[in-house]
Amino acid sequence: MKAISLFLLTMGILIPALLVPARANAAMDWYVCSVEQAGPAGTGDAVHIMLSDTADPPAFSDLWFQAPDGRQKEHLAVALTAMSLDMKVNVRVDPDEPELSERIIKRIFLLKE
Repeated sequence: MKAISLFLLTMGILIPALLVPARANAAMDWYVCSVEQAGPAGTGDAVHIMLSDTADPPAFSDLWFQAPDGRQKEHLAVALTAMSLDMKVNVRVDPDEPELSERIIKRIFLLKE
């Protein structure tokens, strides 16, 4: 009886979890990138930053990302510093997001090389 109860409980947890749609290419990860372009989007407070992965082969190239709400100035400052000093940045992003509004830079750090 306990085995049947345990089986039913397990199936009650596993089956709904399997039915929930998940993105197949969830690629939220850390990437070392060069900053190609950066600036205000011209609408509201949005700041867009174009990044290229420096890995070989690159995961993405010349792809636009958006600074998160409330952190636009800080992200823009890091991006402009990287561009002006020819430095790389370490970012946590998901380049597979189809919409720019969803490609948010979660973290951004200057890299000293």
